[in-house]
Amino acid sequence: MQTPLNNAINAHKNHISFHTPGLPAGVFTNDITELSFSDNALFPTGVIAASLEEIRSVAGAENARFVTNGATIAVHTALFAVKDKTVLICGRCHASVFNAVRLYNIKAFYTNDIENSSETAEKIGAEAVIYTSVDYFGNITNLPHIDENIIVIADESHGAHFPFSEKLKKLSALRRADIVIHSCHKTLPVLTGGALLFYNDRVKTAVETAFPLIHSTSPSYLIMSQIEAAYADLSGKNASLYDKIMFETIADNLTEYGFIKSNALCTSRDFTRLVFEFEVPETVNSGLENVNIYPECVVDNKIIFIVTPYNLAQLPKLLSILKGGKLVQKAQIEGTPSATIPITESANISAFLCKGCAAIYKNF
Repeated sequence: MQTPLNNAINAHKNHISFHTPGLPAGVFTNDITELSFSDNALFPTGVIAASLEEIRSVAGAENARFVTNGATIAVHTALFAVKDKTVLICGRCHASVFNAVRLYNIKAFYTNDIENSSETAEKIGAEAVIYTSVDYFGNITNLPHIDENIIVIADESHGAHFPFSEKLKKLSALRRADIVIHSCHKTLPVLTGGALLFYNDRVKTAVETAFPLIHSTSPSYLIMSQIEAAYADLSGKNASLYDKIMFETIADNLTEYGFIKSNALCTSRDFTRLVFEFEVPETVNSGLENVNIYPECVVDNKIIFIVTPYNLAQLPKLLSILKGGKLVQKAQIEGTPSATIPITESANISAFLCKGCAAIYKNF
């Protein structure tokens, strides 16, 4: 993969700056602004457009945009693009979905009955559907066939690494959704806030109209260049890094420390997302923090860990400590009754907060 954005920045890294940002010379040389050689992220026609062409080709998407102030902005862009349509929200989703519904006064309905979401969409006259897959716990949402006239939006924020694995690529919403959101900083070597917004040609006009209205007019070139570099690096390794080295190393370590057949290891379709159940997870988490190990988050009796190529070597240390924790012998999962709820009514909505903890959003 070519890196046109990084190439352009590096070619001018010794230029004398009388422009924003006001950093001293030599500090974060990739942190520049819209210049004659650096293009414009909101209306790309030059090196950013060329970079996005490279990235969308690797991901298997028709179009892409860099997002540098969080996947939340990608979610807002997607929903603003369908703000005049009736939207069905399927299952647990990020708080930004409900915030966007409220901000843009979208007519929306919520259902946690994924299996019958196609019938629900038809019943309420949905013109767009949004759902989360993959989620914090590595679960894939198997959305049933949705009428081809309905726009499908997938928040795949936790699947930014999927394009680099043949095993995971098969699970990606990029194969079937009109709009897909990737939060690159979650699993790729990218600064916090880095994300990608993928979309197909049938929603191209709506998305590209919404994007410059929602995104900051001061996009981070530091983040954009990191996303490009991450894609170039990981795509250059083909699928061997994830599908062979990571998959086999994770499986071997889980086997060695006795977790493969343990009820404590929760089922996850994303083999890089390890979710363990403990009777007292707070105690286990405190023990980890005492040796300077920090998980992604603790939710109920679960502790979630994100494994990447950059912390893989530390996995044996983590598992050896977890082995000493008091494990849950049987998963305890509380079911949620099926319901279809107009968002305009007061209702308890299951949402993911930015810190990763499940929370209840009320009174929309």
